[in-house]
Amino acid sequence: MYECDYCDATFEAVSNLGGHVASAHRYGEYECETCGETFTSLASYRGHLGGQSPIGREVLKTELRRFAEELGRPPTREEMNADGAYSATAYRNEFGSWCDAIRSIGHNPVQERRVPDEELLKAIRDLADELGRVPSAPEMDDQGAYSQRTCANRFGSWANAVHEAGLEPAGKQNIPKPELLAEIDRLASELGHPPTVEEINSEGQYHVATYYDRFESWRQAKRRVGYVESQDERVAWKRQKWSETRWHRQRQRVLERDDYCCQTPGCDIDQCEHHARFGKDLHIHHIRPRREFVDADGRYDAEAANALDNLITLCAVHHRFWEQFVPLQPDIR
Repeated sequence: MYECDYCDATFEAVSNLGGHVASAHRYGEYECETCGETFTSLASYRGHLGGQSPIGREVLKTELRRFAEELGRPPTREEMNADGAYSATAYRNEFGSWCDAIRSIGHNPVQERRVPDEELLKAIRDLADELGRVPSAPEMDDQGAYSQRTCANRFGSWANAVHEAGLEPAGKQNIPKPELLAEIDRLASELGHPPTVEEINSEGQYHVATYYDRFESWRQAKRRVGYVESQDERVAWKRQKWSETRWHRQRQRVLERDDYCCQTPGCDIDQCEHHARFGKDLHIHHIRPRREFVDADGRYDAEAANALDNLITLCAVHHRFWEQFVPLQPDIR
């Protein structure tokens, strides 16, 4: 069984879970910034926008200047959404990006303040003390000093952040074994080799301690997925990867095609905003995972795996989300 992290609904198939999240938790909705009405298709959303009176560039700039003066610096996108008169999306629609909106009033975009690791961990412990138990990710978003996404981005996953705070991740025993194994497979596809303990802790959704509890050992968990430690296999796969230069060029083509924006419906994070939030470029996602392009002899077809129609631009948050459902992809029609 697969359980929704947002509402605890359960599903027998991961594809059903993906459809539920997309429909019930707004991964496929478009919301009008003026009236709040939501639409399930981009076409109907754009049609609705065509009948709305625009806010106006000067009105937006006036509000942005006011808010910047109030803060003593340019606001971040999250601050604008929380306390500004208009959403950051309204500025992106008018100026092309949040960063360009900031520049239009003569400021440089502010980088998100980097919260010290210990401050994030203390926030998790403080909320745990308040609740009397380990907080869930939604509870951290609703009641914590910092969002669970900030913690997950810093420590690799929400479960990893909880572990680093000295707590036992909530519901660890309830994570279905197929989900734990699928995470190993996902990370192996991304890395090009079975993940190490360090890699699963830093880049995976779950801490290695979870695998020890459920499979007796990390090695046993990898064997269940079908991975056997073989240095020759790891070298063979790496040897057939594209050169760094070729991948960089292909990556740029994908970013340009996708207008340097996350392609998940309803997400308006562009390259500038992604740098401000996460300190790195937007992610490029393989729709069909790279492991599907390795033949029986271990030869990796990099040309097919890295074809433009198999690549899509995603933000860090939605990249993690869609990796759970590969080879499904966001419906961007």
